[in-house]
Amino acid sequence: MNHLKLLQFLFIFSTYSILNGQCPTVTPGYLSGTTSGILLNDTTPAPVLNISPPFLPNTEFIFIHKDSLATDSLGYKIIGTNADGRMVPADYGLTTCSNFSVVAVSFDINQLKVLVDNLFNLNYDANQTCCQFIGSFLSGFCDSIIANGINSSADINNLDDFFTLMSIFADINLDQSSFSIENIILTITQMNDLLPLFGNCSNNVQELCYAIMNTDAAMDHYIVTEPNTPYSVNIAQDTLIIALGDTANLTATFLPNTAIDSLAWHNTDSLSNIHVNTITGEITNTGNTADTAWIVVESLIGCGPTDTIVVILAPTISIKLLNIKKLPFEVIPNPFNNWMKINFNASEGNYLLQLIGITGQLYYSQNQYLSEGNQQIEVDTENIPEGYYFLRIKGSKTKGTQAVFKN
Repeated sequence: MNHLKLLQFLFIFSTYSILNGQCPTVTPGYLSGTTSGILLNDTTPAPVLNISPPFLPNTEFIFIHKDSLATDSLGYKIIGTNADGRMVPADYGLTTCSNFSVVAVSFDINQLKVLVDNLFNLNYDANQTCCQFIGSFLSGFCDSIIANGINSSADINNLDDFFTLMSIFADINLDQSSFSIENIILTITQMNDLLPLFGNCSNNVQELCYAIMNTDAAMDHYIVTEPNTPYSVNIAQDTLIIALGDTANLTATFLPNTAIDSLAWHNTDSLSNIHVNTITGEITNTGNTADTAWIVVESLIGCGPTDTIVVILAPTISIKLLNIKKLPFEVIPNPFNNWMKINFNASEGNYLLQLIGITGQLYYSQNQYLSEGNQQIEVDTENIPEGYYFLRIKGSKTKGTQAVFKN
């Protein structure tokens, strides 16, 4: 990609229609964050947007292929867009076992329409039109736009038209797979930083407004499956800590529940003193020192989905599997430095927070009585060494574990 040409265009031809040219702060809409199976020729359900960002009247959806990088090498390639977020995998060139995701993008189509009208109708100065000005350093720019069926703002109607414009601006082939979401966000950010410098051709506007949440938790995810085969395998726990001589039985479930399946367990480290029965999932250990193992369970049919549990052999700690509800929580930031904030929804009662090293050493422990509702707990980690840890939160009926890293 010719980034210089893209930046030159973004300098000049982006626009914003709200008075004073500043985008209001909005919360991007997000989807479920869940993974589902879909047959090759079935249609995905309509995505449910949790919120429609104000001031951004248009929301459409991007489909990304999570098994393939875009040619810009910045992220997964975009394979299509549409207004309702529904798609048939076969229509987009996907095959069985392909992984893809749906992402919501909110924007203002009128900004893009004004962009094109500025291009064709405004003058850069008394001696040249905006088209002529752009053409002086990006040869054939306006001709390329016209050749792709864009003659006025009436030809700008959806997110797909936006990709066409970006392709021309970047002087690359008109192929959505050239773009990743990361590249879109990057170029719009660069544009917004530089746009106010270009006078009449930008109509003295300052920003192109959009909202997108580019995280897995904000997308709908799909795996193209065969009938009656699993698309997801899940071990109930993220981490298990055992003492010398302890045993434990790991269990996993798969979705859909009607899938006909068998599971296989294995340790990723053949030299570990922690062992797992490949058929039953029984954990045993033969060592006399601390050890850590990543145990993987895999479906033997279908696309072979997997899940992983970290098993820690700690001579001084014995924590058995508990049949309690999994507690989701968020750690900000992660990686962390001298502090971290933990957000989660609590039921009233006592909660134990622990930070455990990968060898089982306990670095932090705190008991708190919490009221019901959303909680934010700040932890001082200034005196904790750099490295990987497991942050565990345990209530009377819930428990959650998450890997964290101090840099």
